[in-house]
Amino acid sequence: RLEALAEPGGICISRPVYDQVESKLNVECEYLGEQQVKNIAKPVRAYRVRMDDPDSASPRVPAHEADKPSRLPTIAVLPFANMSGDPEHEFFGDGLVEDILTSLSAVSSMTVIARNSTFAYKGKAVDVRQIARDLGVQYILEGSVRRSGNRLRVTAQLIDSTNGSHLWAEKYDLVEDIFDIQDEITKEIVTALRVKLSDSEEALLLNRGTNNVQAWGYCVQAMEHYQKYNPADHAEARELAEQAAKLDPDFALAWALLGEICWYAARSAFDENAQTSLARATELAAKALALEETNPYALGVSIVVQIALGNFDQSLAIGNRLISLYPGSADSRAWYAVMLLHSGQEQESIGAIHEAMRLNPRHPLWYQSYLGRALDIAGQPREALEAFSAILAQQPDFFPAVVLRTGVLAREGRIEEAKEAMTDLRRINPNFRLAHVPGFFMSRDQDYVAALTEALRKAGLPE
Repeated sequence: RLEALAEPGGICISRPVYDQVESKLNVECEYLGEQQVKNIAKPVRAYRVRMDDPDSASPRVPAHEADKPSRLPTIAVLPFANMSGDPEHEFFGDGLVEDILTSLSAVSSMTVIARNSTFAYKGKAVDVRQIARDLGVQYILEGSVRRSGNRLRVTAQLIDSTNGSHLWAEKYDLVEDIFDIQDEITKEIVTALRVKLSDSEEALLLNRGTNNVQAWGYCVQAMEHYQKYNPADHAEARELAEQAAKLDPDFALAWALLGEICWYAARSAFDENAQTSLARATELAAKALALEETNPYALGVSIVVQIALGNFDQSLAIGNRLISLYPGSADSRAWYAVMLLHSGQEQESIGAIHEAMRLNPRHPLWYQSYLGRALDIAGQPREALEAFSAILAQQPDFFPAVVLRTGVLAREGRIEEAKEAMTDLRRINPNFRLAHVPGFFMSRDQDYVAALTEALRKAGLPE
């Protein structure tokens, strides 16, 4: 089951094996985070055995530090508890955490665990030290939000998991501007961990994007709907993002989110006119960047839009800028991996996706989807099928995985299985046709696109 996670000729092991060999063998391991594997309900903690040349002069990481892949300060921000008693106020805490994570990911001298991984603990009574061990971090930020009318009470505390000590704690009472709280908490974390900032990092750290709390809240809710990847939730996400943009026309995140919704509709043929949707996505991505050229979401959306347009060199330039601005962001590394994959650098893409997974052990399914694509292009169809099957075990209607799994099955000569998979594909999206395949997987590797198109034709996808 772990074999699919290993590089060609490499070795991947589970946590129990790692515990046994850590102090007994002269091997070095890299922590890959929690991975979903076939026929196992719970994620498995996995490690890659380093296969470097023993005579290499490059620095090596001792095996016992594998749970701490970086010597930089490592932090996880847990979801803030909603103390208001009103579920409608849930997004205040969620959005506060999201913005703190985005700000911290701009700091090159920190490692920040992504939102998907920390939000797995939402609503659960768990020990902070156990969470730190699970995520491989030293520092934990936890807190709560209580809202009454326009007034807020926010508590936050930064904990060193090695000894349970509180490095910093604060209560913000009767404050109307949640963005002031966000700025203050972010600065306190950086100060407590003695992190040095460059001038550009300091500017990114305190970049708000909007001062309109309601617009900000609409975007937080819109992103929750968008990440479910189905037409109904995408329609809801679009409406919320449009409301945010109407409330604050200068809010780059709102326009970027609208751009990504249009891009996804175009590539998946959720809209009847894919070209119109792509043109709209291009316009919205450009608008978002014009408003805020360093916004990570706007940069990420611009990468995939430029790929869809076939502008691979431009997507490469944007990807390099994104990763330089937000080196600690898992999503930035995942978008960077997408750019590498579509530019014909599948091996480099696999490495970048694994790095994103390390920063986000409980990563969203689209990480795994792009990993499956890269594995397939790299000549590992069996491993790709396992990656797609793992996705569909969690979310059976995840459309990109359905399409690619169908194509790989047909190309591998498993026609009956491919035709059965095609039934699911047609049920999920009856608009999808062979003509949409090149746009669905725009790539410099046109031989792969042609092979995928022919495989889907054999499986029964209509012209």
